[in-house]
Amino acid sequence: MNQFLKILFFFFITSIAFAKTSEQQKLEEKKAQILKEIADNKARLESEKKKEKSVLKQIDQQKGLISLRQKLLNTTAKQTRLLSDDIYLTQLEMNKLNRELKVLREDYEKMIVKSYKSRNEQSRIMFVLSSENFLQAYKRIQYMKQYAGFRKMQGEEIKEKQKRLVDAEKRLTESKKEKEIVLKQTEKEKQELEKEKQEQERLVK
Repeated sequence: MNQFLKILFFFFITSIAFAKTSEQQKLEEKKAQILKEIADNKARLESEKKKEKSVLKQIDQQKGLISLRQKLLNTTAKQTRLLSDDIYLTQLEMNKLNRELKVLREDYEKMIVKSYKSRNEQSRIMFVLSSENFLQAYKRIQYMKQYAGFRKMQGEEIKEKQKRLVDAEKRLTESKKEKEIVLKQTEKEKQELEKEKQEQERLVK
């Protein structure tokens, strides 16, 4: 994969992660609003029960509660799907980074070994002095400079990818924890929905 495609892939993953974070925030706000509506609806229903008002009105309010609970479940389901997508994409990114790091480390190790073998300053001088003419000597000096620069660049790229890998691992852990919380919330809401349905059946009888 050439450098352009690598950069493109990185920005693609980053933009998706940002979009999903924004969507998650919107869903959290929606959940908070639905929970407020549920609390208000329950308060009104309890007030109606105490006043012993029309059973039909209570049933109607109970239906409203059930509808709100279902909306809340739909919202948490969307959150779960988003988190699952985020976990999958983050894992893909980590796999890609691990493959790239493996290749970079192998190449870097070969360069270090080659550099170690020719570490003697005298051998480098002899490499230049053994040139057949000035142009060849100049090219050899440039080659040594480029080689040193490339080795430094490889080292920096390894560090950069290691940092990205650590960030991805942290993001993956956070997404998994968040998904676990949302799944627990979903189970709780399912139980609450079942209670609301049972209460509706009781009112109808």
